[in-house]
Amino acid sequence: MPNMKGGKNYKKTKHASEDLIFIEAAEDQQYARVIKILGNRNVLAYCNDNKIRLCHIRGAIRKDMWISIGDIVLMSCRDLEQSSTEKHEKGDILHKYDRNFFSKLKKLEHMNEKLFLPLETAEADLLNRIKQSKEVYNEVEFNLDAKDEDIFEEDVDIDAI
Repeated sequence: MPNMKGGKNYKKTKHASEDLIFIEAAEDQQYARVIKILGNRNVLAYCNDNKIRLCHIRGAIRKDMWISIGDIVLMSCRDLEQSSTEKHEKGDILHKYDRNFFSKLKKLEHMNEKLFLPLETAEADLLNRIKQSKEVYNEVEFNLDAKDEDIFEEDVDIDAI
């Protein structure tokens, strides 16, 4: 029987039902908002305890759902890798919350309200905090206020090359 509804993926998703599940944070888990995607399955996340952490997207999450800037996620803090000399706290992203659950997350009593600010306001505030603290992640210092004009200040003579 031909596909009368249209679309090549119609039959694949015909009987799929997405059961959205609300997962609450356990003792060693926190809610966080993705600030910046760094690549290699790493992101910067602003956590519920007002700290910025380097988080790794687990393989199971990477295959199932896309994580983008501004998403609210559930993250697990890594305690085993922490040492007295290490400056940064790290974590793993365990779950991404659907936008349908944002109202339920806002009602939680221990939830930080800065996680739900509009993205432009929150991003500007968090980038200022990063600039002030001059945090370094993975031995790479991010120069957040460098522009293309600053890099190429000198005029280059093409004939000399």
